[in-house]
Amino acid sequence: MVEAFHQKCQDTGIQQGAIVFTSRFAKTAPAKAAQFGIRCLDVLAAKSFTWMLAPSFAFLTRRIDAQSWLFFPEQEGVVEKHNMELLLEGGREVPKAALNKTAHAALDKWVGKRPELTESRTISLKIGAPGMTLRNKETGATTPIRYAGLTLTNSLVREDVPLQFSQYMEGDNQITDIAIADGPTGRIAMVRDSEGGSVMFQPRPTATAEK
Repeated sequence: MVEAFHQKCQDTGIQQGAIVFTSRFAKTAPAKAAQFGIRCLDVLAAKSFTWMLAPSFAFLTRRIDAQSWLFFPEQEGVVEKHNMELLLEGGREVPKAALNKTAHAALDKWVGKRPELTESRTISLKIGAPGMTLRNKETGATTPIRYAGLTLTNSLVREDVPLQFSQYMEGDNQITDIAIADGPTGRIAMVRDSEGGSVMFQPRPTATAEK
């Protein structure tokens, strides 16, 4: 493993490499790594750190509790609510997942302009629908959509995620402490070493709606 990692470092132009072990590495690994100038680090679980008194990290997210769509056609009388189908530009029916994704994107945009925290709120938004049409399931007649009205009820949700504490060791020398929380929107890591500390956030990839 050490030789393969060294070759990968050379192939990618990395000057200083480090191998991190979550379990005890083989006794021969440190000697082999030293020959190539590679550091071997152990990751040890810890119960707490003196610099981190909180046992958890609070994530605040917005949840959609209810959504209602109203589509405004260019031509009245072609469709009614009980017999209409919502179609994409190519004539395929719009999947429910696509509407949910649009609703979440619209809410994120709306919240981004209004950072004040409120526990629950109902908002009404105007959504563009370029290329989309409504079709009468009984007659097959279609009409383009001028725009859509979206009514959203959303609430503020707090989730306290327990922190996972780890120490990175090089032999008997402690290199750094890390406290990590994997929340609903991503991973936050609080790092402390001899030179100070830093906070890093890695957003969770958003699910891709059906196309």
